[in-house]
Amino acid sequence: MISKPTSRPTAVPSRNALRVLRRLALAGSTVGSFCTVAAITYDAHRRVRVAERIVENKRALQTSAPNYDATSAATRLSRMMEAAEAGEYTGMDAFKEADRRSRLGRTSHIEDRVGMHNREEQRAFETQTQGEDPSTQAESFLEAAQSNISRSRNTMQSPGTTMMRNDFIPPDYTRTPDTLERSKLAFEQSKARASSLPLNQNVSMHSPDASIPTQMQDLLDRGRPIDAAQVFLDTHPASLNGISSDRRELAVNAFYINCKEENVFVARNIFERLEQIDKISPSMWKLLIFALARKGCIESAATIYTRYMHKFSVPADIVDVVLRCLLESHRLTTAKWFLFRNLKIDRDCGLCGAYLTGLWRKTRSIELLNGQLKKLLTMFPRLGKDPSDKLFNPVIKAYVEYGRLADAEAMVEDMMNTYQLPLRCRTKGLLVFGKALKCDWDGVDAGLQEMYVKKLTNRRRDFLPIFDRIFLEYWPCHTGDQIRDFVIRYVDKFDIVPDRVLYKHILEAYVEKGNKEMISELARMARERSWKVHVNESEFLEMLRMRRLALEDAPVGFWQMLQAARAKFGQSAASQQILGYDQRSFPIPEVNKMPYTETTLPWYQRTLHEMTPSKPVNQYQKLHKQMTHYIHVGKMDEALKCFENAKNARFQMKQLHVELAVIATLLGRGLNQARALIEAEWRNIRHLIRFFPVFFRQILEVDGTSESQLIQMAVLRFYQLCWSNKMMIVKHHITVATSRQLIARKQPDMAVELLNAVYTSRYRQVAAFDGVCMKMFMRAFTATENMPGIRWCLLTGLARGSAISHDFVVEVHRNIGILNRSFDPDTLSKREATRKMEQLEYLTHLADLLKEKSEGDPQAWKLKSDPTLKRSYRRMLKRPLDQRRLYKESDIQEAVERWDEEYELEAVVGNIEINPKAITKTWNETAVLGQMSNPTGSSATAA
Repeated sequence: MISKPTSRPTAVPSRNALRVLRRLALAGSTVGSFCTVAAITYDAHRRVRVAERIVENKRALQTSAPNYDATSAATRLSRMMEAAEAGEYTGMDAFKEADRRSRLGRTSHIEDRVGMHNREEQRAFETQTQGEDPSTQAESFLEAAQSNISRSRNTMQSPGTTMMRNDFIPPDYTRTPDTLERSKLAFEQSKARASSLPLNQNVSMHSPDASIPTQMQDLLDRGRPIDAAQVFLDTHPASLNGISSDRRELAVNAFYINCKEENVFVARNIFERLEQIDKISPSMWKLLIFALARKGCIESAATIYTRYMHKFSVPADIVDVVLRCLLESHRLTTAKWFLFRNLKIDRDCGLCGAYLTGLWRKTRSIELLNGQLKKLLTMFPRLGKDPSDKLFNPVIKAYVEYGRLADAEAMVEDMMNTYQLPLRCRTKGLLVFGKALKCDWDGVDAGLQEMYVKKLTNRRRDFLPIFDRIFLEYWPCHTGDQIRDFVIRYVDKFDIVPDRVLYKHILEAYVEKGNKEMISELARMARERSWKVHVNESEFLEMLRMRRLALEDAPVGFWQMLQAARAKFGQSAASQQILGYDQRSFPIPEVNKMPYTETTLPWYQRTLHEMTPSKPVNQYQKLHKQMTHYIHVGKMDEALKCFENAKNARFQMKQLHVELAVIATLLGRGLNQARALIEAEWRNIRHLIRFFPVFFRQILEVDGTSESQLIQMAVLRFYQLCWSNKMMIVKHHITVATSRQLIARKQPDMAVELLNAVYTSRYRQVAAFDGVCMKMFMRAFTATENMPGIRWCLLTGLARGSAISHDFVVEVHRNIGILNRSFDPDTLSKREATRKMEQLEYLTHLADLLKEKSEGDPQAWKLKSDPTLKRSYRRMLKRPLDQRRLYKESDIQEAVERWDEEYELEAVVGNIEINPKAITKTWNETAVLGQMSNPTGSSATAA
């Protein structure tokens, strides 16, 4: 008989029934007793392993999520329901604030209990796991972390906060097995450190660490990523080995938020610290390069790229950005390597054009440009790519500017016939511009007419810059009427709509060579034809004023203008050719010899060979330009490396090159090596100069001078070289870089002295002390805890608009946060604590005003210095500063209006005595009269 299947499920015995059956089976026999003992032993071991797993899970949660609490969600939900029923629910923010206050109140009470419990648990855990394999412990921790990390992270974050941070965090930066491996490593290292420390030190070490993620999360939730980043930097020194996954995640969140808010230097500090204690991801690397380049920090972006250039690949969307950063930072060899590495993703030869343009701007070498063009043309067939006009235009422009117009025209013909490329607006415009440089105005008119016939003028974006360059060559050598006819003829014929740049150039030409009727006609034409080139009355008056000032000492005639250009730039020429030849193809060989050694120039020797020997691309640059760039950015070793490479290439050094090398050595390697360099290089340049340089004599004769004075001497000499050399620019980059390095070496007093020395020099009048310099002042005063100095920085920023920048405001808020967190009233007396609190509140208020002014608040911009009040205040007899009224918020308006930043800085750094008691003691009548009478008495005694 076949039984029919029932619709009910099969009956399954319960766990208790199985347990009773097992006991009945094991009772009453020897085998059963043995099995009973084995089962009991198995149960005991199983429970021990469960206890071990519980302990390990707890430790994993404490490591990865210190604030995790399994009952917090249920407790918070019940409180929400009770508040909703009572009609008192106002949102999650009130519950977060209440929880934070509750945690802070319970921390001091439960620390001892937690420490005692951890010690007991540690002893039990060590007793139970003595015989267990370490690999088993690691695997159990890994499983626990993998199962609990996501839940702990979700519990710590509110839904709004999670959504806010996920807006900008890349999708690839989530918890991965690599993150779990880091958690495992951090747990093992922390357990090893804890086992090597005494128990009391172990407890004290864990108490402050547990609040660090809470502080960072709270600061991020409140929109203060700068403070969150600084908390991370302060509590995670570079000597730390490893970091837990939750802290790393908070640091990465702070990094991305600071990048989003353009706090690029704060983000860079987080990046470098993670680089030292853990590791960074390609997405962080890419984002930091892009953020620095967008901010204009070309050197920093290039440095970050070269640090990982052989480890990470650059995404295609920022290849152009990286290439331009490398070119602008004088890393031409690296730029060449980078271009050929990414040549396959180049679209329409845009990268190649940017590369060749950068090479020409940095080297002005036709030899280098021709060699790189040939190399690119040989690489294209291998990659299956075709050249475009963007590849040839930089070389054509170089030929035109070099005076080789015939070679430029030949290259255009070869481009059209060999590579079947059409003639475009920019290429033809470069040839027309070459005619303008030769003052062949008939050829210019024919070229523009040909462009009009071929409809090349319809591309406004390319044609307007070309026409503007041609007009700039036309108007200096023609009369006002001819300029007017030139403008009217081509504007009407080609239907040109000038942009703001072209309109301003036409207006300047009319101002210098025209009359009021021409300007009125131009303004009427712009108004009738709806040109978007409005110039208001104040701008026009400023143009007239500048032109009038330029006429006062201007040379008369083109010859005098040429002489003025020679005096300004050291050398200048009226033509691009000599006897019809350019400088490389000059027919007389004797001209290509050096004046002293009578040897031929190296480039001329290379041109006589059939095959030009290759050399690094960096060596085509001017040596003083390379060294100046690296000294400006504070990389003295790189500057000396350029100097050594030039020596090895047998480059003829001049006094400028040796002085730059001595400055770099003095700042980077010390006085003794600077003296050794002078003694070694002096005999190589002594035949070029008549006298021993004063700077060299100062270094050789200096004795007992402090390091601060040596640094000031080197920096100010570099300023003087930039001031006296026509091809160098005076800027404060070296001061900023050197002061930053001094602060990093825990020498902020020397940084303040250097900044003050440059501030009081004449070079401050050449280049203004902008927000970057004020940022260094702020950082140095904070490192020395100089409250009046910090006040000077903030009031100077409010009084002088040129001292404000976004980076300066970020630095102010970062340092104010450091001061607030380091303030501990328990370590001070009641009076000192009250005074310090008043100072911090005052500085915080000034920082808020500075932020509002940087954001363009009209009310904040009313706070500015009044020059009339400043001059009248300087005429008054100065009284000692009243320390009781320095930090009054009610006096901010008055202080800003009469702010005298030069005098106030002298008082801050101690050059002016401001203490009333010290002044009274120094200028006491009895003391002064005694000093006056002592010399007389001493002379009488001697007589």
